[in-house]
Amino acid sequence: MPIDEHHHLIVQAWVADPIADPREGEAWLLGLIESVGMTLLAPPQAVYSDVPGNRGLTVSALITTSHVVLHLWDEDRPAELQLDVYSCKAYSKEIIFDAIKARFAPLSVRYKFIDRRHGLTLFNEDHH
Repeated sequence: MPIDEHHHLIVQAWVADPIADPREGEAWLLGLIESVGMTLLAPPQAVYSDVPGNRGLTVSALITTSHVVLHLWDEDRPAELQLDVYSCKAYSKEIIFDAIKARFAPLSVRYKFIDRRHGLTLFNEDHH
């Protein structure tokens, strides 16, 4: 796959089963990165915030072609999930949607898929 794609997937979902444990969040993000064929530059790091109004888990990882970041706010139900996957290497967004469905029991999923190489061209957006 080319290393000059600059694809950015932005996912917003409302989920029934968020992750709160940082180790579980790191493991999930690592599995996602491996499943889409990306290479780690630095392993996932997770932090849980217990600040009222901003309670939840953030997990980030650097990949050789950019980054992947997951945010989960679990104060409300359903919980809110935000996921950014930015890579200069092409990847399958369907694998990412499948991973979200398999772990988080989403009730609603929206996304934007952007080409950041060519003027922030919107490839597509949808409720998935």
